[in-house]
Amino acid sequence: MTSSHLGTDWRDQWNRVLRHHRAVFTPDLDSYDHNRVVDRAVSFCKECDALPEWLIRSGFPKGEVYAVVSASPALRWARDVANGMGHFKLSPAKFTTTHKEWTTTTSTMVLHFGEDPPSAELWVFKDTETGETLSPRTLADGCVKAWKAYLSDQSLPGAT
Repeated sequence: MTSSHLGTDWRDQWNRVLRHHRAVFTPDLDSYDHNRVVDRAVSFCKECDALPEWLIRSGFPKGEVYAVVSASPALRWARDVANGMGHFKLSPAKFTTTHKEWTTTTSTMVLHFGEDPPSAELWVFKDTETGETLSPRTLADGCVKAWKAYLSDQSLPGAT
């Protein structure tokens, strides 16, 4: 199995995803600290979005890895959040270089904060075209669930 420039493999990135997943659920996320809430959710999305490259470069079949992302609404949302935060603004018509069927984003997503009492459960990512919303916690759980299902099917040590 190929290792990264730091001498690690996909397990290192997977563990980073799991640590960021736990951070999304820390109790103080319920306090209204807008920056902390956004930072934790975006950091999780970025780490989760990096996992496919780590898996592929560690020897996992590219088609299988891309199929996991394509089949998971949560992973697609995480990809869009990560790309959107990394590139300021995305063009829905622009295709990525990694997968011919993926656009960089399906639509614009906004952070929508609820009213009293402010809580992480009351703010969501909102698709401005469809009106669909997804809380950071639901997004994070969906991503981890999708990756755990794929990795456990591989019968790999350290997968779950």
